[in-house]
Amino acid sequence: MPTTFLEKRERGEAILLDVRTEVEVKFLSLPFALHIPINKLPKRLDEIPRDKLIATFCAGGDRANVAFSYLHAEGFKNVRILKGGYPELTSTPHPK
Repeated sequence: MPTTFLEKRERGEAILLDVRTEVEVKFLSLPFALHIPINKLPKRLDEIPRDKLIATFCAGGDRANVAFSYLHAEGFKNVRILKGGYPELTSTPHPK
């Protein structure tokens, strides 16, 4: 999914929702992502566009799954989990 996702992101059709902690983001920043730690997601839902593909992301996948389920429960229809973690994102060239 990373290549397809990145192509959609380039066209303005997708957002990477990074639900990692602040410490993790300091370790590896993804400047093209919308960073909302999983514990702050309920209070910051209004920052997430409902008219785009939302791909949830975290280091191991568990929080991305939780975010995926939560967003669906909150009425987000176009949500996916970005599989592959760091290796997929860092090995795939992405547009700026």
